Amino acid sequence: MIGRSTFSGYGDSQKGRPLYSVGFALFYRYNLIRKFKIDETKLRNFLTAVEDGYLDNPYHNSMHGADVAQAVHFFLSNTQIHEFLTDNEKIAIIISALIHDFEHPGLTNKFLIAAEDMLSTRYNDKHVLENHHLAAAAQILQRPGCAILENVSATDKKEIRSIMIHCVLATDLASHFDHIGNFKRRMTLGDPFDVGVREDRINILTMALKCADLGHASKPREIHHRWTQLVMEEFYRQGDKERRLGLPISAFMDRNKPQVAKSQTGFIDYLVKPLWECWVTWLDSETIYNSCYKTLLENHEEWKQLSLEESDPDFRDASPLASNSESPTQSPTNDGEKDTKRSNISGRELSPVFEEHKHVRADMPLMSPKNVSVSLSGSDGIMKNSTNTPRHKKIV
Repeated sequence: MIGRSTFSGYGDSQKGRPLYSVGFALFYRYNLIRKFKIDETKLRNFLTAVEDGYLDNPYHNSMHGADVAQAVHFFLSNTQIHEFLTDNEKIAIIISALIHDFEHPGLTNKFLIAAEDMLSTRYNDKHVLENHHLAAAAQILQRPGCAILENVSATDKKEIRSIMIHCVLATDLASHFDHIGNFKRRMTLGDPFDVGVREDRINILTMALKCADLGHASKPREIHHRWTQLVMEEFYRQGDKERRLGLPISAFMDRNKPQVAKSQTGFIDYLVKPLWECWVTWLDSETIYNSCYKTLLENHEEWKQLSLEESDPDFRDASPLASNSESPTQSPTNDGEKDTKRSNISGRELSPVFEEHKHVRADMPLMSPKNVSVSLSGSDGIMKNSTNTPRHKKIV
């Protein structure tokens, strides 16, 4: 269930409360309610407000937030990382995962800047949506009815916020290769990240969040293809907007020229795979490697084969992921209709930016787009493995 690499969610559950359910389960799982003296009603209010703040996008919705939070839990619980985290670090990474795309409108930072959106001006074109996710979520935390950190000291609250800022800003793909490069450099120099050092733990948590966010290729084929269908529809909606505004249509976002296999091949090759290579090498976890990374490699190989077939003129009609006028979850809105709850917000850079980084060769959403089921007990709980201690940990 919540501890499985094939943890399922979506479908009918999208009408329910996936983020609320996962968030509440994780606060209990890590005993955060007792440790931080959290009023349970305020926790419920906070999780409800965060869930409601996710917009009704095909991909970047509250299910994605729940998905990423569960994936971070999967990483922590299937290694010994969680044993070395402080309580502040645990609550910070869980909140970060839950809010990392808060109020995401399903459009990229690149679009937001090109359209001269209000948020791009507010944040000076730097980590625009990531800054917004953090700032908007901070406002929720300050509401009297949602103040889950009200009993935390000023010093601890500052530390929690600092960790959240570091982790969430790192989900901007504009800094993607900086984080990968830093991780690789430390390992190459024989000075890998050490769970006994606070600064290193924050970087480890950052990698966990990034892999959780960029990881649906590590899911079983059926689940991965479903998430791909959803993210491609979101891309196509941006392409539709760009067409209406007279802006250049971003790569792989033109629904009239679908290149699903090519986009996924490149996305995995240049962004996802290098990230995961660093992560699984450092973790040295049999569970993560076998249940996630091997699946990622299999999906990557399939996309490479499909990209060769994509040049076939009959491919578009034959492909189950071919674009059409209908959204996988709902019909696209027409001009003049509400695209999101906030029309002046665009979105985080999640387009295939490997086009801009081809010279560099360095969502793990682990839930299936089906029915959410949350359980922390029984044999479906935490997966055990005898070799789950990170190899490069230098315990002190």
